[in-house]
Parts: sequence; structure tokens; C-alpha cells
Amino acid sequence: MNVFPTFEKYIDQFRIFMEMVPSDGALIYCSEDPVLNQLALSIKGNMSKLSYQVPPHHIKDAVTFLETPFGDFALEIFGRHNLMNLEGARLVCNQLGVSDNEFFESICSFKGASNRLECILDKPGFTMFRDFAHAPSKLKATIQAVKEQYPQRKLTACFELHTYSSLNKDFL
Repeated sequence: MNVFPTFEKYIDQFRIFMEMVPSDGALIYCSEDPVLNQLALSIKGNMSKLSYQVPPHHIKDAVTFLETPFGDFALEIFGRHNLMNLEGARLVCNQLGVSDNEFFESICSFKGASNRLECILDKPGFTMFRDFAHAPSKLKATIQAVKEQYPQRKLTACFELHTYSSLNKDFL
């Protein structure tokens, strides 16, 4: 609401972007978002339309494993939101000529974006994360991700409503 006065104006920006994709291009979108999925399917044009969702995975001993035709790959990241982003990135990389196998082998060392579900302390039975959530839905996604990753542990979540700049490490 701080940029677009209505939800329709917000969605219209996605429509404008999608209509700019050239006929020899690819529109890559998350089909788990019903509004985005409907919008992508309504866009006319000869571009490739590649949808994605959360890829097959499992969690074992607080590690998320991506299940692929090349075997299971242990990841440094976790949570549905990160896995969806990972799958979208894989499709983009495919368009750039990176094979799935190359992608899966490389993604194993990806630690995620700075200040986003970042592990800052890990001891037996106790793990502390720092995250920046710019909307209630993002905070909910982070809490759910930690609950799924550590189902046997007690979760304590602290949050502060603030701007991203307050995560500057000088303040911590």
C-alpha cells in the first residue's frame, strides 16, 4: 500500500511486465500463487510459459534434502518460500544454458541471502536465526519454515516492526 494504492494497481504491474516478454522469451512464474497463476495463463503471446512450485524435498535431522532425478541434495537453505525461489532460479538457469545437474550440484553450497533466515548461532539443541520479514505473510512463512525444520524443538520468535536498515550489523 505504500507504493500501489490498490491491489489491482499492484497486480497490473505484473501484467505489464508479462506483456513485455518477447515471443522468443520465457515467462517463469509461481503457479502456487492463484492470482499470479491466473494472470500468467491469461497473457497472450507465443513466449514459453514455465510454472513452478515447491519442488520435491524432505527434511532429515534438521537438513532439507532436494529430491531430484540425480539423487538427493542436502541444502543450506530451508522453508517453502526458499524452495520455491530455488525452483524458479533453476528454471531461469535452464534458460541460460545451465543443466539441472550443474544447478543442483552448485545450489548445495548456497547459504541464502544475507539477513534472510540467517543462522547466527548453532549449538546442540539450540539454533538462533535472524530474518527480515517485510510483511506479516513473510513472518508467518519464516516461523512455519523453522517449525518444519526443527519439529522437536521449542520455538521462540521475537520480532520488531522496523525498516530493513535497522538490521545493520553495527546495531547488533
